Amino acid sequence: MRLLDNLQGGLARRYRQIVNSPAQGLGREVKYAADWIGKQPLLTAIIAEARHVEEQPPLTEWLGQCENSVGMVWPTETEAGRAVLSWNLLSELEWADPSSNGHSPGRTRP
Repeated sequence: MRLLDNLQGGLARRYRQIVNSPAQGLGREVKYAADWIGKQPLLTAIIAEARHVEEQPPLTEWLGQCENSVGMVWPTETEAGRAVLSWNLLSELEWADPSSNGHSPGRTRP
């Protein structure tokens, strides 16, 4: 139980850091969160298992739908699908960060 509480607390802290970050620090906070999540064996196992629940739309297609709509569009039908879609976005943003030099130490691209 303590492990799950620690993971939940860690996710909540990183979420708050991203949400409360000024624009110039946003990329660094996304990278920090993606690196931390990618190094948590239980979280990566959950994401890997969630990938089998439903087919994910291409990320660029989903982002286009969000741009053409008011607010977020969630094309997935399950919580697992939403988690995988969110992880895909977080990972892509982290990899797109120029300061990451196209890679993240200690982690392979999903």
